[in-house]
Amino acid sequence: LTAAQEAALLHLGLSNDRVVGVQGVAGAGKSTLIRALAQASGSDVEFVALAPTSSAAANLGTSARIPSRTVASLLAGGPDFLDSRHVLVLDEAGQLGNRQAVRMLEISHTTGARLILLGDDKQTGAIEQGKPFWLMQQLGLPTANLTYSVRQETRSMKIAVTQARGGDYAASLASLDKVISGHDAPELAKGLVREWARLKPESRAHTSILVLENATRLIINAEVRKALKAAGDVVAEEIRTEILTPAGLTNQEKQLARFYTRGQVVIFSRDQARRGIVRGEEYRVAAIDREPHGRSVVELISETGQRIRWDPRLGRASQISVFNSEQRELAVGDRIQWRLVNHELGVRNADRGTVEALKGKVAFVRWDREGRLQQVD
Repeated sequence: LTAAQEAALLHLGLSNDRVVGVQGVAGAGKSTLIRALAQASGSDVEFVALAPTSSAAANLGTSARIPSRTVASLLAGGPDFLDSRHVLVLDEAGQLGNRQAVRMLEISHTTGARLILLGDDKQTGAIEQGKPFWLMQQLGLPTANLTYSVRQETRSMKIAVTQARGGDYAASLASLDKVISGHDAPELAKGLVREWARLKPESRAHTSILVLENATRLIINAEVRKALKAAGDVVAEEIRTEILTPAGLTNQEKQLARFYTRGQVVIFSRDQARRGIVRGEEYRVAAIDREPHGRSVVELISETGQRIRWDPRLGRASQISVFNSEQRELAVGDRIQWRLVNHELGVRNADRGTVEALKGKVAFVRWDREGRLQQVD
């Protein structure tokens, strides 16, 4: 542990406060800190990793070697299993909205479970309304600060990241070893992929290409596949398949019929028995229509051909996922990312894997998490 991590470990381990925080920049080693705390606490203390998203919860759980679940699953399932022996470690606390933060504080109060909030209020904003993690710190939440990132391996990257966090973006760019620019998105995308393709395979596996909008992402994905095919890392033979990509609707837009378009796919996380809607099933948008009294409704078609007239205003937006349907090529060697929790498959949101074989429309995917091989139709 670094000196800052050791100080934070003492802060968490010796504090008598039931709710404490760790404000830390990305890469500061918060997961390493929690693993050390769990190991030092003994077998009579039970740690649970929490986060607003399943991928963040799983990452913390894997890194800290403790069980994990999402905040939503804890709130939905209830805290009956918790008592004063438990320590709830909530990562990405900056993404919590007011409602979820209040619920977590209530759970800690009623069960006696300790609550450790990890996050960076400057890095990620709340998904719902409010900034409770930032506000609690302003109101006196006992907080340890980790201001130095240990993730960057070179001196120039450490300097560039520090300057960017301080708001000196010109100096940050000047500190980088190389900066690539382009006149338009396609040119820039091709230049980025050329640099990425020059890396050794082991370096490419740990190098991400980040973009700000979907159009450039699609160009980069196509260029990456082209480069991998040329190198023989992705086989030439492929199948064309339908995939679902998030439509990007806000919670407010999800509850207004006019924001839906024909061909989109709607998936519900809860049954709506009165309307004949089953959770986890795919419902395709067939049309946008109006009721006799003038209210707009969405006409859905189920996987079995059943037609349902659905008013989005009557449901909870948080229980609705809306996707656009796209056609993509899939080949052995392709890297994929899953974008919705599927309990039947045991796949979490943002799980990544590699296609190892294709048989007809069935893909054999080796998931990064746990390394298991699974058939996906």
